[in-house]
Amino acid sequence: MAKNSEMVGWRVFQNNGNLKKNDSWREFKQNASEHIQKTMRQSGGWRAKKAGDSAESQVMISAQYYFEKSLAEVKKRPEPYRRIGAAKSNGQFVAVPIAKSGPDFDICMPNGKSGLIEVKSRRGKRIPISAVGDAQISALLRRIQWQGYGTILVMLWDFGQPTIWWSIDARRWQEASNKGYKSLRAQELDILGVRCEILKHSKGAPDYYSAMLKVHQDTDAQLWPMVQIADPVEVGIDPNEHLDDQIYWEKEENQAEILKNGDDFTNDRNLQNDQNNQNGDDQNNENQVLIEIEEDDDKDE
Repeated sequence: MAKNSEMVGWRVFQNNGNLKKNDSWREFKQNASEHIQKTMRQSGGWRAKKAGDSAESQVMISAQYYFEKSLAEVKKRPEPYRRIGAAKSNGQFVAVPIAKSGPDFDICMPNGKSGLIEVKSRRGKRIPISAVGDAQISALLRRIQWQGYGTILVMLWDFGQPTIWWSIDARRWQEASNKGYKSLRAQELDILGVRCEILKHSKGAPDYYSAMLKVHQDTDAQLWPMVQIADPVEVGIDPNEHLDDQIYWEKEENQAEILKNGDDFTNDRNLQNDQNNQNGDDQNNENQVLIEIEEDDDKDE
């Protein structure tokens, strides 16, 4: 065996004859691990972008239907950017954003009203409140203040599961954020918003126009449906982990009052039962005395 170290594949024979991994292999393995993590991040971003593009494509399919029926005109809003490079042969060029992105779509109606629509797509069973940025929620709320509409379209999807759409009024979305909610699941979305029906022969395009009108009217009547969903902070619910199948119908103090009334009712029932039992015992004693008197009369005869 050679005295000096000799490369054999990816291992090195040292002077003592022991085998060890080559330093260059360790560096390669580390670089490969970082490359895999980077690829996974890029893949996740790619999937999210494809899902977002798919959601916006479905919105535009519905928009075409609304336009043909003279219900509304929906258009994609351009992103604020500035071009800083020459166009390539394929037409692509380098650009940088010059302002925060606003809502995704404009909607105009024959009655002269208008609105803004923000589309959010998430894989899974919940959507974070932070998915809608400050610039977007401000624009939506401002349009509502100007007698228009501001709605958030939420699409939840997963492999092997049906895709579900909701229309949420921006005022309720902001109120959920103010109350401490960090995310909304299907249960909360059903309470705060309106599920969108799927247009016929559209291959999954949502009817968000009807849902937007309905949830806007509901929010005008009641900003926060307190009779159906409670504040997470006030009743001690973790905003990140809401109860799965329970919906609080009253606040904590009302629940305590209900429990107290229930205890009083139970005590009254127990007291009434005791009184009835006592009355029953007294009646039995009277019947027994009458029977003994009758027996004595028979003996005297």
